[in-house]
Amino acid sequence: MKILLTTDTYENQVCGVSSSIATLKSELINQGHDVRVLLMSRNHKSKIIKDNYLIGSFSLPFIDFRQSFRYNDKVLDEIISWNPDIIHIQTEWYASSVGKKLAKKCNSPYINTSHTLWEEFTRGLIPIGIIRKFFSKNLIKSCYSNSSAIVVPSEKMIPFLKEIHITLPIHVIPTGVDISNFNQDLSSFEKNKLKSQININENSKVLISIGRISKEKNLDELIEFLPDLILKNKDIVLIIGGEGPYLKNLKNKVEKLNMEHYVRFVGLISPEDTYKYYNIADIFVSASTCETQGITYMEALASSIPLVCRYDESLDNVIENGINGFTYTNKKEFINYIIKIFNMGGGYTQLKNNALKSSLRFSKEKFGKDMEKVGLSIC
Repeated sequence: MKILLTTDTYENQVCGVSSSIATLKSELINQGHDVRVLLMSRNHKSKIIKDNYLIGSFSLPFIDFRQSFRYNDKVLDEIISWNPDIIHIQTEWYASSVGKKLAKKCNSPYINTSHTLWEEFTRGLIPIGIIRKFFSKNLIKSCYSNSSAIVVPSEKMIPFLKEIHITLPIHVIPTGVDISNFNQDLSSFEKNKLKSQININENSKVLISIGRISKEKNLDELIEFLPDLILKNKDIVLIIGGEGPYLKNLKNKVEKLNMEHYVRFVGLISPEDTYKYYNIADIFVSASTCETQGITYMEALASSIPLVCRYDESLDNVIENGINGFTYTNKKEFINYIIKIFNMGGGYTQLKNNALKSSLRFSKEKFGKDMEKVGLSIC
């Protein structure tokens, strides 16, 4: 099949959606399909780079987001000439509207993947809950009209879709990760060298959180819990990897709580180096409740790292309490689970082994095959 993926992510952007699209593209190509991507350029110029169509775009203030209003463009003409068999829309703004227009021009079916809970994602921009809910419902309704199917990465999305009376076929397909990219070991020398570079002692107990740094990710909570956790174990250090619009706020909070000695902001980590940071970590932590799946959770598991995350429906098939990590609902539970893991002795090795074993459910190969089945079913 000739498959076009459309997305509002921009070239070289590092985020969960762009990672999911890159994995999907790679796996579908491995299965013999001709796959191309329409995404945002980092400036106003449109261009074609290999099998990527980049549409000229502009940056939106205060958020890490680019947008376009171009519906007459040489890049789009090239797509129409290529004439895709199916269009897979990955996000809900320009990617949705232009995807539907291209589908109509090419007489092709289209499907949608719902990556984002917009009611949660817009919490920092739209403070009034009822307005967020109204916005989210109408956005999804308009984007998914006339779609042939909807793909969601977890069961968490289904109640919302049913609430707004979406009656299309819904396929639950978790995003896959390349387990071999993360199941790599660093030597003790390499681990200590990396720790030294970011000013962490060799014997420190390391918590890690990697991802886009935005208000809805609730990283404030991890930092607020840290002082009481440090009272239990002064050797704990928290690594926060990533960039985003809320980074300055977090750094201010760390300074206000006098936690600079216990927090390391390491900035954006390149994909090829991510496994190295997981290698020096003992526990992956997250306080987010806005994930539809959370690719970094899968990456951590594939790196043999147990998880301690705030409970959320998206984790129902990810974390098995006491097997590959724990879910918490309050500060006391968070602290108790962290300390429990550090005091497990030989049991910690079993947690690590279970983490790697559970990651096999989220392989990139399974992801690609499941997505291919959806495409074949509507073509």
